[in-house]
Amino acid sequence: MKSKRTFIFIFAIALLSIFFSANVMAVGATIENVFLDGVRIKDTGVNGITGLDRGEEFTLKVEVSAQEPVDDVQVEAQIIGIHNEDVSDISDTFDMQDDVTYIKKLVLNLPDRTDEDRYRLRVRVEDRDGSTEQKDYMIQIDAQRNLVSIKDVAFNPENEVKAGRSLLATVRVKNMGEVDEEGVKIKMSIPELGISVNEIIDELESDESITSDELYVRIPQCTATGNYDVEITASYDDGDETAKSNEILRVVEDPTACSGYGLIGGISDAGSLIGGSGSASNSQVRTSISIPKSRHVIIGTSGSAYPITLTNGATTSQSFTLAVSGTEAWGKYSFDPGNVIIISAKGTANAFLYVAADDDAAEGQYNFALSITTSAGTESIPLTAEVSAGTSGSKNGSASAQSGIGKTLEIGLILLVILLVVLGLVIAFIKMKDSEISEESFNGRPTALTIVEREEKPSYY
Repeated sequence: MKSKRTFIFIFAIALLSIFFSANVMAVGATIENVFLDGVRIKDTGVNGITGLDRGEEFTLKVEVSAQEPVDDVQVEAQIIGIHNEDVSDISDTFDMQDDVTYIKKLVLNLPDRTDEDRYRLRVRVEDRDGSTEQKDYMIQIDAQRNLVSIKDVAFNPENEVKAGRSLLATVRVKNMGEVDEEGVKIKMSIPELGISVNEIIDELESDESITSDELYVRIPQCTATGNYDVEITASYDDGDETAKSNEILRVVEDPTACSGYGLIGGISDAGSLIGGSGSASNSQVRTSISIPKSRHVIIGTSGSAYPITLTNGATTSQSFTLAVSGTEAWGKYSFDPGNVIIISAKGTANAFLYVAADDDAAEGQYNFALSITTSAGTESIPLTAEVSAGTSGSKNGSASAQSGIGKTLEIGLILLVILLVVLGLVIAFIKMKDSEISEESFNGRPTALTIVEREEKPSYY
């Protein structure tokens, strides 16, 4: 009885094994080899493939063969266990013939936020009925030494901008590499319009995210309505590496901007002008201005200068009126040579905007605006002042007092030097006369003093 039960148990297990084996092999296909970026990997234990860098793309080539004809087959690859990410690829459906090896190419992208760890790569061959042949491979994902990614780009205005208006953008980047980065250069450009702007992030630590300062460009006035490609790049590792992001910007044409003449052709950091030209039939064409967007202002000093370069693109002279708003609460300003500048046709003029912080101003970044008015209208340009406290000698007007004391000390020092030189000359002259007298006495020659003494003695001596 006992042997009979044992026999039935073994027979049941055998039937189950045959059943499961039939289901597993029902697909009628076998995974022969898997190549990762050209290197064959093994499906047992650790395969030795390490150094797959997060944020990169890699290619799998899967070799499959069939023992019998199989219809509607797909090959799929997936990395298991990456948080909130589906890292997988699947081939198109295809039919397999017996004794034929098929090679399918799959592409997987590793997210740049993937944790450094060991993961399971699962390769599966499946037919329409759900029968599956699969194998697992172990891979190691590491972080690159240098890797900066662009996480987000925000435009202001957000959806569209009118031709002739300003476009502001901020770019958020993250350092996904193992080392800190210095001098990360952010660039925004619209190649079709020929405009671009740069911003430098001095330091970006590993695993740190930073949002850039506002990037400012002006859309040319006569730009046609349409969608334009905006290229965002982040250059790092001394410019050897670059992260890119492509955005779409919609520009809406402003008919009034092209019906007459415009005012400002553009704005940029000091040292460059963004010019433009209008219709030849107009009596005026667009002008341009160059001014640095930010300056460092120390509390208690006379302030910092914003050099302004104005170019009159008109065929007649124009009057430019400059004004500032937004400094009332924390500082004051002035213009040199003045706030009204007349520029001849096709001419250029320079001016300076001086901005000073009040003695009781708090440290921080302050925004204000420079407006330029001509017969064409008024244009407002956003500017920034980085206000900070200087040394104790530079506060509460002590800088000017120290300057006066310094000048007084300088004059006193000069007079002292002159006095010492004169005194030295007198002493040298006296010593020189004494030396001459002593030398004459030593040589036995009569001196003036000897003659006087002999004249005073009576002749009978």
